[in-house]
Amino acid sequence: GVTTRYIGVGGEFDAFNWMKVRAGYRNNLSVDDSHVITTGLGFTPFGVGLDITGWLSPSTEWEEIVQDAGLATQFSMNW
Repeated sequence: GVTTRYIGVGGEFDAFNWMKVRAGYRNNLSVDDSHVITTGLGFTPFGVGLDITGWLSPSTEWEEIVQDAGLATQFSMNW
């Protein structure tokens, strides 16, 4: 198998104490051209949360962008 060695950096901005905006960058040092850009939004008004996250490869070729792209959502409730 191929060994993976990831390095990444990211940040989060908390707006109004109920909305979060995130962005990041990750690279697998063991594989050439394995860069990934990530972004996300999180909403938690009134104890109900919705988190949406996406990622893609910063490439100029459409096939490579689609191959490494994804989307995830999460719903949560606090009581």
